[in-house]
Amino acid sequence: MNLTMNVELTTWESIIDSIKPYFDGCIIQHYHIIDAHHSSLYHCKNSSKYISKYRILDGISDCFLKDDEQAISELSCSLNQTSQFRCPNEIQCRSRFFPTSICSFPIQINHDDISFYKICDRIIDVPMALIDGRNHSDETDCEDWQCNNIYTRCDGFRNCLNGEDEEHCMKPITLRHFFFCTSPQNYTQMCLPAGQIVNETVACLRPSSDKFQYFQTNRFHCSNDTKCTADKNLCNKNQVCSAYNNYQFCVDRLQLCNGYALDNLRDMRDISCRIINTAYKYFSLDTALVYPVSQTTQTYSLENQVTNKKIELSIRNIIQPYACNYGLYMYHRLGIDNYSSLCFCPQNYYGDRCQYQSQRVSLTLTLVTVRLPIIYAIAVMLIEDDKDRQEIHSYNQFTYAPLEHCGQPVNLYLLYSKHEKNNSKNYSIRIDAYNKDSSAYLISWHLTIPFVFLPVNRISAFLTLPISRRFDSKHCTLQCYKGTCMKYHNEERFFCQCYSGWSGAQCHIPIDCSMCASNSICVGSIRNRSICVCPHGKFGSFCRLQLVCPIGFCKNNGRCIVIDERMIHESYMCFCSEQFFGPRCENVKHRIDISLENIETPLYLLVYIYTEISFERSPPTFVILRKMTMFQSNITLYSQTPFQMVIVKIDDCYYLAVLLRKFVSSNIITPINPAQRCVPVHELLPTKLLILPRIQRLKSYHIPCQDHVNLQCFVDEFYMCLCTEERHSNCFPLEHQQTFACDDNVYCENGGTCLQDRRICFYNILCVCNDCFFGDRCQFYAKGIGLTLDDLLRYEIRP
Repeated sequence: MNLTMNVELTTWESIIDSIKPYFDGCIIQHYHIIDAHHSSLYHCKNSSKYISKYRILDGISDCFLKDDEQAISELSCSLNQTSQFRCPNEIQCRSRFFPTSICSFPIQINHDDISFYKICDRIIDVPMALIDGRNHSDETDCEDWQCNNIYTRCDGFRNCLNGEDEEHCMKPITLRHFFFCTSPQNYTQMCLPAGQIVNETVACLRPSSDKFQYFQTNRFHCSNDTKCTADKNLCNKNQVCSAYNNYQFCVDRLQLCNGYALDNLRDMRDISCRIINTAYKYFSLDTALVYPVSQTTQTYSLENQVTNKKIELSIRNIIQPYACNYGLYMYHRLGIDNYSSLCFCPQNYYGDRCQYQSQRVSLTLTLVTVRLPIIYAIAVMLIEDDKDRQEIHSYNQFTYAPLEHCGQPVNLYLLYSKHEKNNSKNYSIRIDAYNKDSSAYLISWHLTIPFVFLPVNRISAFLTLPISRRFDSKHCTLQCYKGTCMKYHNEERFFCQCYSGWSGAQCHIPIDCSMCASNSICVGSIRNRSICVCPHGKFGSFCRLQLVCPIGFCKNNGRCIVIDERMIHESYMCFCSEQFFGPRCENVKHRIDISLENIETPLYLLVYIYTEISFERSPPTFVILRKMTMFQSNITLYSQTPFQMVIVKIDDCYYLAVLLRKFVSSNIITPINPAQRCVPVHELLPTKLLILPRIQRLKSYHIPCQDHVNLQCFVDEFYMCLCTEERHSNCFPLEHQQTFACDDNVYCENGGTCLQDRRICFYNILCVCNDCFFGDRCQFYAKGIGLTLDDLLRYEIRP
């Protein structure tokens, strides 16, 4: 018994207490040393018995002192298992086999979160809920459900009562399920994994069967038999063994015994043994109704494909002494064998050893805009706030290309003109954006610096860049002598945007801009040096140096731009036309030609492109917003990745444009007409089914596909359902409430509604105009327009 030796026991009570733990329960082994802290076992108090932590608070006392059923929150929740739940008014976690009715307050179950394939599969995924006086779960009222479908067929579990989903299976089936049975040692209920069957025998009294599960094997015998019987006739309801016999199941290979329910066995506790390790099911289009059936053209391949290999240059690491702190230690030659050392300090440090920090502003900018082939110049200035000179203390300038930099934070340091600033004055940051191609001014932001007494201020800002300038200066009240009155985008505050050669609060102070190149923009001066904003193709402090791309760097008529003045390999990027993509425009996109037939031309449409469909609630891979012109009925779209499904949303209606079982490398021509509309479910189901609770209504979703032979899809408030070849429904979550409204409307004019395909770094943007306005940005006013040819063509004008 492995009793502790050389221990003096003086009373009968001490003797009994020392040996009692070894005779309690179903002890078959004495564990010498187990580190319970790192083990999956729980050590019962005053005992040598260890039990699995999964058996803590499962409603069955396994320890002699019943400490495994006490409220030990640290232990019960330590495993963080999905098979546990927590009552709203308690801190401990309980086993899922413990009835949820013990909670003082009901557990809130969201029945809308259940995946469609889990409904009526004879595995309870959500507990019973009382709705309108009736109990409902995912496994009640399943009369109209098609149990033999693409997700249940030949999966090793009998989802249909008659077992038809497991008949005629060509591939071997591997069961990964659990049997609910009774332990032969202590007669407690347990879940036995099917993989724990040893020596062709199930190591428990018998598998139990509740009304949702019917697990069997093809050979079994009662304990009073001597061998396993292979007679299939034993698998019927006439086979009877005594209620307390030790049932043993002999296994050649595990499979399901059709038609044998063991209904005559002893009724055990009302605990459902869930099949907790069934494999995750992926959304399948194996039996989908493909659309369009044909009308595809093969894509062409490009010659001279580009291999995007980088050449690694070996650069010797130079280890600098710590004498310069954060600076760069350098040797300065004064003559023959005469050297001196000095420190090159970063801009936020100074001193002969870079030992002092400069008072400064640490600015982090995140810029977003539509991903178009546009190049911006961003000028950031630290300004001393006054009503006269508005001295510029420091500035920074960088090039911003949305296709490359969108959403990436930019970290800048802005220093004061003196190492110690004047705390009695106010300072602010002004950010100006320019279009580098046209050198046009676009927009400005104003950032106030709070707590001026701090030596270092850290400020961050999230800014949305426009495509064009949109402010009307006639509402401005400032007097600007040599400039234009403008308004900061982020504040109700006006300022003067000065012409080249002028500065000051009212653009009344002349400055020398002769240092800037003729085609650059002079935006001010600092310490008698001009601040120049360079156009595309020029760089340097005064924009007098030329940026040049390598010849033939971009393929397929792509436009090469330089985004880094160092002009190394990473400095070049390509702006590709709509049909191509890749670092050098070397790849061809997949083309989709959609035509509208017998559908009124809408103001705009949304196109959802799915490269993969999931049972999880997730948005489509791509969303394309496309504004329609008058009488337009054809649109052409491009996708970088192969896709399986394309849905077009017009107003509140969904149309199935493309549905493919597998990816194809081809261009697709597809028409959409009223027959392709995904019909709302309230138009398909009778009222008596529509008024049912949703968890019950879902079980009728195979009916529309069976009753309407030409139906391809339908929608409800959460799902989009596709009809299969077998006329079953195959549903996945559709995000109806996805918003496309712009967070910051810097694009649309005259009160137009701004829409974008994603929150940041969007690929598509459009404006829905109010009455009497039109144009891509609602920039044109149509009141009083007649029907002349000029007026009709004006609708097609693009900025």
